[in-house]
Amino acid sequence: MNDTDMGFLEHLWELRRRIIRCLIFFFAIFLFTFVMGPKKFTFLGREIPIVYPSSESFSSLFIEKFLLNLAPENVIVVQMRPQEAIISQIYVSMVLAFILGFPLYSLEMWKFISPALTPEEKKYLAKSSIPALFLFLSGCSFSYLILAPWILNFLYVLGKNMGIETYLTLSSLVSFTLFLSLSFGLVFQMPLLMYLLTRLGVVSKKTWSKHWKIAFFLFLLFGAVITPDGSGVTQLMVALPMMGLYLGGILLSKTVRK
Repeated sequence: MNDTDMGFLEHLWELRRRIIRCLIFFFAIFLFTFVMGPKKFTFLGREIPIVYPSSESFSSLFIEKFLLNLAPENVIVVQMRPQEAIISQIYVSMVLAFILGFPLYSLEMWKFISPALTPEEKKYLAKSSIPALFLFLSGCSFSYLILAPWILNFLYVLGKNMGIETYLTLSSLVSFTLFLSLSFGLVFQMPLLMYLLTRLGVVSKKTWSKHWKIAFFLFLLFGAVITPDGSGVTQLMVALPMMGLYLGGILLSKTVRK
C-alpha cells in the first residue's frame, strides 16, 4: 500500500469518526427532547423547575404550540391512527436534534475540512459561521411565525368558500410545518452562500445577475412542489421571499472587490 492510499484511508477513517460523533450528538439530543420534560416542584415554598422523564416531553410541548399557533380557527385536528401522536413527537424531536446540535455538527465538519483549506478560506468560513446560524434560525422563524400560518389559513378559507369542512390530521400538520421551516432555514442561507462563492472566486458577480431568470423559475417550481394546492397564491408566497433573498445575494456579491 502506497502513501496515497494510506492518506486516503486516513481521511476516510477521520470522516467516519466525525460522522459517528455527530450521530451520537444527534441521538443524545433526540432522546432528551423525546423523553424529558419540564416540571415545577414546590420546595420550601418556592417553585423549582426541573427536567425529568415525562409524557409531557419537550417534543409534545412543541406539538401543543403547533396546535395553538398554526391550526386555523374552527379547524379540528384529528388523529387518524393510534400511533400518529408518537410519530409526530418523533418528527419534532428529530428536527430539534438537528437544530440544537447544529453548532456541534458544524464544529466536527470544520475540524475535518479545515486542514485542506487555505488561510483565506478559513478566515471567510469562520466569519460566516455566526451569520449562517442567524440566517438559519431566521428562516425557520419566518416560516413558523408567518408563512406556515398564512398558508394553512388561506387553504382553510379556500376550502370553506367551496363548502368543504376541513379536518387536519396531526401528522400532516406537524410534517408540513417542520418541512417548511427547515426548508426556509436552508433557503435563508442563499445570500451568504452567494457572497462566499463570489468572495472565493468560484462564481463571478456577473453570473448571479445573468441567470436571475433561471433562478426565479426554480423558485416558482420549488413553491409549486411544496404547496401543491393549484391556486398559485401559496406558490407565490413561497417563491417571493426566495426571490428577495436572491436579489439580496446579488447586491451582497457586488460588494466583493478583487
